Amino acid sequence: LDHEIVQQGGPRCKRNRHRRRHNKQQRNRLSPERQAGGLPFSVLLVGNAVLPIIALIWAWMEPNWIAVVIAGIAVVVGHLPRAIAAKHYRQPWSGVVFHSVSVLSFVILQWVALLNHLLGRQVAWRGRADS
Repeated sequence: LDHEIVQQGGPRCKRNRHRRRHNKQQRNRLSPERQAGGLPFSVLLVGNAVLPIIALIWAWMEPNWIAVVIAGIAVVVGHLPRAIAAKHYRQPWSGVVFHSVSVLSFVILQWVALLNHLLGRQVAWRGRADS
């Protein structure tokens, strides 16, 4: 008899559904350690792809040619792996040119998503919402 109630959507089925939803919510919560886990990667990504370009622009505006050379080398070293990958995999060179913009967009999106998660905002995608 109990087996029939569970299959028909009786009280036990609702209780199990609630438990599964509660467990899923607990798994989706980020611990403080996991929340800060993106910080080192953000620093590495921005420091490699964005900061050298900012330094190059700043050095160019100042009449400091040593800083321009150092920042130029940093830009080349930061974009060299992307350029090698673009050549090897026959990707468009626009990906190399806009690499810094895409990295900065990715990092901003990552932190906005974390902020939304911490504030409890759910983002519906194509009419779907995580319940």
